[in-house]
Amino acid sequence: MPENTGSTLSVTFWKNELGELLQRAGVPEQLVDWVTVVIIAASLFVILGVLSKVLTRLFNVAFKRFSTGTDTNFDDHLLDLKVPRYLARVIPLIIGYQLIPVVLSDAPGMIGVTERLFNVFFILLAVRIVRAVMLAGRDTLNDLPTYRDKPLDSYVQVASLAVYFIAAILLFSLLTGKSVLAFLTAMGAASAVLLLIFKDAILGFVASIQISANDMVRRGDWITMPKYGADGDVEEINLTTVKVINFDKTIT
Repeated sequence: MPENTGSTLSVTFWKNELGELLQRAGVPEQLVDWVTVVIIAASLFVILGVLSKVLTRLFNVAFKRFSTGTDTNFDDHLLDLKVPRYLARVIPLIIGYQLIPVVLSDAPGMIGVTERLFNVFFILLAVRIVRAVMLAGRDTLNDLPTYRDKPLDSYVQVASLAVYFIAAILLFSLLTGKSVLAFLTAMGAASAVLLLIFKDAILGFVASIQISANDMVRRGDWITMPKYGADGDVEEINLTTVKVINFDKTIT
């Protein structure tokens, strides 16, 4: 990411001023650089935290005003799933990432580790945003009569597994320094184990497609399966389970 020249000069100025102040305060010269780094890093962390809070409020207000002028419920669901808060964290993370080389210029050994840590936060934040958007899309479709009885949860869960898998690959490559190809090669060798682990998820996904394609069971249908103690209305169809509210209000 390109460095912000104005922010870089400002941080450098404050580092020099703080270093001189610490020397005048009697801090040993060999500790001045480390104390300066700790104070600047802590101050920057607080500033970015405050900035995140301010941006969250601004984004929430903007989303609320925007959602009132639209006919779709998609933006309302985005607001309920805290997407504005996640988006508000992107800007402070970018600013902090740009300032890492400046703040840690006196501790160059920490620059690489800190940059990797920020990249981990970026990946996790991206996963949260993508998953929240998918859930908002699911809730929006559930509001429509055409899709209300469809097993949308199954499709969202499969898409979430794909997102988690991609994030795991990126995190592995980032933390180990190895290429994505090396990770995929290792996964290929362990494919039999993976198939065993995700057997229920795979079978559940195939079953949910068959249920949807053949229109076998819908939400709201009454089903009876004495083997599993199910005798009531279908409330939810997930990737591996079907939730049934029995006639006596118990859940199977």
